[in-house]
Amino acid sequence: MYEINTPENLKFADYIAITQLARTLVDGYDRKDRARLLAAFAPHFTTDYRGALKGVSKRQYTPEDFVDECLSPGLLGDPRVRTQHLLGLPYFKSVTEDKIVVEWQQIASHGLRATDSDPEDNNALIEYHVGVRSYLEHEYVKIDGKWKVAYITPSALYSPGEVSKVLGLERAWKKD
Repeated sequence: MYEINTPENLKFADYIAITQLARTLVDGYDRKDRARLLAAFAPHFTTDYRGALKGVSKRQYTPEDFVDECLSPGLLGDPRVRTQHLLGLPYFKSVTEDKIVVEWQQIASHGLRATDSDPEDNNALIEYHVGVRSYLEHEYVKIDGKWKVAYITPSALYSPGEVSKVLGLERAWKKD
């Protein structure tokens, strides 16, 4: 029988902090906002996209290195790329004073605008779109009294399309 985890030690202030942090992170991706992304991460953190993308490896980053890579022209820095990462209900897998693990429901929409479109026109035609459905596990750690993302692990459920047609993820995040 499945046991539903109900963390009795989860403080409301921590719940709000975690949801605000998660929203700041995905807004950073979607708005291509370096400051938001940098604010979200622990000084050293890990990404493990093996459950969502073929041929990638588990990687460790500093916030600056990750944001530089993430916002590079081959990924989200391409002005033709538009994204929206929607987080559904959080499932708190574990809660301690200094670490919280949450699994989110996620729809990660990635669109590639027409080549001749104006990068400033938010109503420009999207030539190709893929909306990956996944579970997204975040591990948050408390550093100097603030929660930060320390580990990101998506697990794809399905994808109506190929993310590589929009982003160069498979190329950029191949094993070193």
